[in-house]
Amino acid sequence: MGNIYVARQPIFNSRMKLFGYELLYRRSEENQLDNVDDDQATASIISDSFFMGFDELTGGTRGFINFSQNMLLSGAALLLPSEKLVVEIVERTEITPILVAACQRLRRLGYKLALDNFMDDEAYRPLVELADIIKVDFRTTPQAVQALMIKKYPRAAFVAMKIETAEEFEHAKALGYNLFQGYFFEKPAMIGAKEIGTLNSSLVQLVQRLSQPEPDFRAIAAIIERDVDLSYKLLRIANSAYYRSSMPPVISIMQALVQLGVIELRRWVHLLLVKGLSCTTNAELVKASLIRARMLSNFVGEQSLGIHEQEAFLTGLFSSIDSLLDEPMTKVLSRLPLSDTAKAALLGEPGPLRTMLDAIIAMERADWDAVDALLSAVGIPRQKLIPIYLEAVNWQEQLIV
Repeated sequence: MGNIYVARQPIFNSRMKLFGYELLYRRSEENQLDNVDDDQATASIISDSFFMGFDELTGGTRGFINFSQNMLLSGAALLLPSEKLVVEIVERTEITPILVAACQRLRRLGYKLALDNFMDDEAYRPLVELADIIKVDFRTTPQAVQALMIKKYPRAAFVAMKIETAEEFEHAKALGYNLFQGYFFEKPAMIGAKEIGTLNSSLVQLVQRLSQPEPDFRAIAAIIERDVDLSYKLLRIANSAYYRSSMPPVISIMQALVQLGVIELRRWVHLLLVKGLSCTTNAELVKASLIRARMLSNFVGEQSLGIHEQEAFLTGLFSSIDSLLDEPMTKVLSRLPLSDTAKAALLGEPGPLRTMLDAIIAMERADWDAVDALLSAVGIPRQKLIPIYLEAVNWQEQLIV
């Protein structure tokens, strides 16, 4: 895949329900790509998303992909399903009769068209008439201009880009935007934020029991058996194809515990704890935490950094627990039995684990220069990043709980 990267950024509707993902790709955040590089980048993202699972990468929603001018004319969009792809036309595209005709053909075939970073310009009128979606930079476009454009083109759905706070989200809704994109999901507005202790007492007890050097399976089984939901989930996990081959069905809690073992059980309990915090406003942040956990675990599994995979997994899993609970990280960590290594990384202390976490977060923001510098610091080859990321996305989508 060379030096081209892929990441995804969610796009929400006004109810904070996931509408789709923009698939982000660049050789470098600062690099102004010429037409050849644009073509290569578009071709790469189409090819990789096709062969590695476009539906998995977009979570079964829609994928927004920036198309270069040549790729629009080549018909490359036809390689991806019309009901899942949004063809995003970048602002530097030259509007010609041939280009308009290519866009008209895509519309006839059922593809949705989006105009990226739109400013109302007469030259773009032929494309505006075709566009299903119009994306506007919420931070740099004057508010009065935004309001006028939304009223002027009522047929299109407008996306407010670069929304970073709950206040901006509400303001954009008031202006008439239909869709929203930015980093605001990383610090969601919390309504009735939950304490870990009151989230699910059974899960908290299990975390405590499993943190012991020699966990008591009988005591653990007793806790699970008192919770119908946990019992169902544990049996479902133990009977999944991932943990069974030709073995007979697992029919008891104790049998399920033996089947999974302490390490896997710890992992699933922590997963359930974090997923239990998920709600409409922070569901995407929970997904990001799960993907980070899987990536960090895979990173340390391939590198000789003296870090246990379980420590890496929990570091990623709890990397946004302060935002999910709307509490300081120090306070949250005081109630979780994590290793000193994991706690240090979560508190931002320098070290290989924190560096890898920062690299993943930089990737989520498509800050590729930072990604390169951070991966280099821990000796991880850049070509390993995307396969590990895509595997983690697929793993997160396949979670059965």
